Amino acid sequence: MYELLVTNSRAMPAALKSVEAMDSDPPGHVAEVLSGATLATHFRPLGGTQGSNAVLGPSQVGVIWLDVSVPEGSRVPQHLVHRIRFSYPEAPAPGVPADIVEMVANTPVSDRPSAVIAPPLSGQGWVDVNGCCATVTSHRGAVLPLRNALHIPERFAIDFLQIGSGGHFYTDDPQNVNNWRSFGEPVRAVSHGLIVEAVDGLPEQTPLRPPTGITLQSVAGNHVIEKFEQNGHTYYALYAHLKKGSLASAGIRRGKTVQTGQELGKLGNTGNSTAPHLHFHVSDKPDALASDGLPYEFSSYFLRGRALSGRALDYAIDKGTSLKLAPHAPTGKRRNQLPLNLDIIDFSSCPVGISPRLAPFTKKRIC
Repeated sequence: MYELLVTNSRAMPAALKSVEAMDSDPPGHVAEVLSGATLATHFRPLGGTQGSNAVLGPSQVGVIWLDVSVPEGSRVPQHLVHRIRFSYPEAPAPGVPADIVEMVANTPVSDRPSAVIAPPLSGQGWVDVNGCCATVTSHRGAVLPLRNALHIPERFAIDFLQIGSGGHFYTDDPQNVNNWRSFGEPVRAVSHGLIVEAVDGLPEQTPLRPPTGITLQSVAGNHVIEKFEQNGHTYYALYAHLKKGSLASAGIRRGKTVQTGQELGKLGNTGNSTAPHLHFHVSDKPDALASDGLPYEFSSYFLRGRALSGRALDYAIDKGTSLKLAPHAPTGKRRNQLPLNLDIIDFSSCPVGISPRLAPFTKKRIC
């Protein structure tokens, strides 16, 4: 999962027809093809919005989001090269055809392993909002120009919102932050690590209203960045939008070493947030924005089902109705996986190292 930057150097629009990601070594096996409507949903002009067609304007830069996969057990390419087909309304210059095919961007494939981590939350009914992978969500599509470079820190980010037993996100007045099911839930360290940034004291936003007072420094609200190591690699976990005062209550400060499962604070609605949730992601640098998102996997969770659609999710949040679920969605225990966008998952409420089990007769999951 990565991005391709493309530039149209001509003074006329270029219509992208297809993009093929290929193994650069012979025989040039094609690993992914984007074309038509799929290409349109995976392309945007830099700083622009998705359109019905993948068209790059004159002297414009665009982003193409790619999801290349290989069958399990197959050889993983060391490099990928990309064949792009595009056309101009007419020949852009003498000797240059209107329809062009270019081989571009010989790209090394990273061998850095995904971090395998404990869940940052516990309990049931956590909805994966704006998560991975097929859809270019607000997280994945956030290309940020910071510190003389483009960054995509939220490439694998998840917003966790919780529903109760009836499928509701809140009861009574939604603008009262205390009425939300997830507000105040403990947020826990996903690994043994070091706190390299801790911000507390920012006020709660009013749910379902545009957030106020947002700056680059406050966009993550009250938050923690934790540095941890795995297999000789360094990772940084961001826990954002935490409840005011909850870091101080948990004794969390910069320079503190924490253990897996240790409470870092409580879920809140601070910073750039319109509903109580935990924004979580892993990146390569200790910065909420000027970093690049890295893949990760949760060591264990139970997949309960999936929300019917993004529209169904928005409707349940805006109207206070029960969240509609997708029929025949996959369910079951998962290990070392990343939940997908709109998945509904249960995290163990048991202490770290103790797995849940089904109690006799009641069949409830207990420690």
